[in-house]
Amino acid sequence: MMGKRSYFARSIFIQACLILLLGLAVSAETADWRTVTPLPDDLKIEPPGPGVPPSVARLSGVWQGELACCLPGQPTTLVVEKLTLEGVTTLYSWGEYGEYKFRAVCGHKGAVPGWQRGTGTIQGDSIVLKFGEPPHDSTMYLDTRDGKTLYVKCVDKDGTTRGTFDKKE
Repeated sequence: MMGKRSYFARSIFIQACLILLLGLAVSAETADWRTVTPLPDDLKIEPPGPGVPPSVARLSGVWQGELACCLPGQPTTLVVEKLTLEGVTTLYSWGEYGEYKFRAVCGHKGAVPGWQRGTGTIQGDSIVLKFGEPPHDSTMYLDTRDGKTLYVKCVDKDGTTRGTFDKKE
């Protein structure tokens, strides 16, 4: 049978752990999106061009999440910098991921943070992007239904994976 003192100590310990976990969760949610992955100094988001349908125009901006076709758990930022009927310019950025050192996926070296620009096209209500070099070519399909969540489908030699990103700007 547990004594009052032991029960009190366990209760205080559990409360302290919950407060610590809550603090970590809040700090992760409030972290500045610019610090999650490396970004170039010349990052610039242009307003969508004339004639771009509203369903596609809301894809413009900064999106963050994790993309399972790369390294699950690795922070990822996708920026749609320029969006016109003639084409799309994007910036794809990835953060640290300690478990996989120099594993080439999605056109980048796994654990080494970095970024790359890419181009794509508008197809219907989606943006289609191509990344990587053989044999790690991947095609990403981006769409959003509400302008707050980006739905990503990644197709590469290993199959199809999906992920979601949150709008940051």
